[in-house]
Amino acid sequence: MLGYAHWWAKWWGFICGIRMEVVRNPKVKKDESYVFTGNHKSNLDAMLWVYSVDNLSKGLAKREVLDFPVLGYLFKKTCVIVDRGDKDSRKNSYALMKEEFSKGISIFIFPEGTRNKTKLLLQPFRDGAFRIAIDLQKPIAPVVMLNTGALIPNRGILFKPGKVKCIFLDPIPTAGMTEANLEELKSKTFAVMEKVLADELKIKN
Repeated sequence: MLGYAHWWAKWWGFICGIRMEVVRNPKVKKDESYVFTGNHKSNLDAMLWVYSVDNLSKGLAKREVLDFPVLGYLFKKTCVIVDRGDKDSRKNSYALMKEEFSKGISIFIFPEGTRNKTKLLLQPFRDGAFRIAIDLQKPIAPVVMLNTGALIPNRGILFKPGKVKCIFLDPIPTAGMTEANLEELKSKTFAVMEKVLADELKIKN
């Protein structure tokens, strides 16, 4: 299903005039599983991720995405769905992610929790992605997405053609980490992603 979604994203981008560039990282191995973490500025981020990923993976998505025409079906097939307002749903989604990892499948999470509607490069990260990475001793693999907010803004439904980019950063190992290292891991991931965002913004300007 992920392969189908990849081609769907490719042709959707072509039809809409959105070019997707991927900067891969040789340290991110196709045959290994990771907790991928990405910044979230636009609804286009999910489409760019599906287009870019080489690893067998699923995303963590909020229940509301199931209401999207056509896309809702793709989300259902390619993501672990969570109702963020339901404690049992959050617990169940955590169990489902652990099950996917047991099959060698990676998980992609937006650690900001929701789209960034501020002028900040990143919003503060939530704990979930880092807790499960430490729990299962899986590396964090940060991903930075660029220019998605300019093409599909948070407000309104219109989009415009242009170029977006997905950059895979060096994985951050969690071997030997415990719950006591959660804030350290979260801060390190935030710092490397923020730096790339800042550097790319300087280049653009």
